[in-house]
Amino acid sequence: MQNITDVEFTLLKVIWEKGECTARDIHEGTQKDKKREYTTINTILGTMVTKGFIKRRRFGPIWLYSSNVSKSKVLPQIFKKVSDTIDNSIAPFLIYLSNNREFKKDEIEILKDICDNIKDKQ
Repeated sequence: MQNITDVEFTLLKVIWEKGECTARDIHEGTQKDKKREYTTINTILGTMVTKGFIKRRRFGPIWLYSSNVSKSKVLPQIFKKVSDTIDNSIAPFLIYLSNNREFKKDEIEILKDICDNIKDKQ
């Protein structure tokens, strides 16, 4: 799979949330993140089609876009970028998360299992 840029990931999140949608829907869905021109979004969508991240089909005069990749295929790339950015120093990242978001019970259990597995390997 080709590398996904931050802006492509932002557009893909909108498509995952909305399902099949128009460029206008995607443009509107990204405006809270960062203001981008509609033509810029259209250009990026074309690149994403070429890269294989999304597909499009004609519906009358408009294009409808949908995801061509699952979150499970894309997220490892995103996690690698984060890991590289923080120089693989996971503790400050986990501290940040624990102070800035609420965890669901099942997420806490998963984190406990991960910690147990790490302890067992040492």
